[in-house]
Parts: sequence; C-alpha cells; structure tokens
Amino acid sequence: MPTILCIDDHQPTLQTLSWLFESHGYTCLSSSSARTALQLFRDNPVDLVVLDHTLETDDGTALAGTLKNLRSVPILMLSGRADLKKPDGVDVLLIKPQEPRVLLGTVLSLLVRGQSKSD
Repeated sequence: MPTILCIDDHQPTLQTLSWLFESHGYTCLSSSSARTALQLFRDNPVDLVVLDHTLETDDGTALAGTLKNLRSVPILMLSGRADLKKPDGVDVLLIKPQEPRVLLGTVLSLLVRGQSKSD
C-alpha cells in the first residue's frame, strides 16, 4: 500500500488526515514540523506528500521545493487561503476545509499519475 507523508502543524488536522488515509488502506507518516518531515521523507519510501501551506515555523512552499529536489514525488498542498496560487513544485493545491471524498480522490489521482511516470 502507498505511503503518504502528512505535514501540518495543527495537530487535530494532522490526526484527521492520518485517520482518513489509514482508514482507506494507506500507510501514513505524520509530522508537525519541517525538520521531522524531512527526516521521515529521507528515511522512508514516501509515495505522496500532503502538506499544509502555512506551518508555524516554516514555509510549506519552501518545504515542497526541498522535498521535490530530494525525490520526485507528488505533492498535494492544503491551504486556508482562497487567494493562493499553486506554488511551483506543488502538483495540486486544495483549499481547506475539503470533503474527505475530494481529498481521497485527489490522492488516488496523484498516486496513479506518479506511478505512470515511474513506469
């Protein structure tokens, strides 16, 4: 089963995302900081990253770029800012809150697209 790395500094959101993905059969790693997220990303075969745009002490856009430079992996960014444009290095930007079916559908689409690129 694919592994998703969820990064969000809001603990209830992080727990909800982890529960949602795990309840649909995904392996989920979670982090509330960029530093821990980078270590998890380096140490694990991550297939997809779900990343908050605004982290308490870090910029989600910069972290997305760092992750893409380390390994080509699909990145789904979540943001509460409706005026935000999709940053470079991010595959899909969704505005929070988002319905679970939309999140799951987007994740599946990104995983299928990412797998077809690696074939």
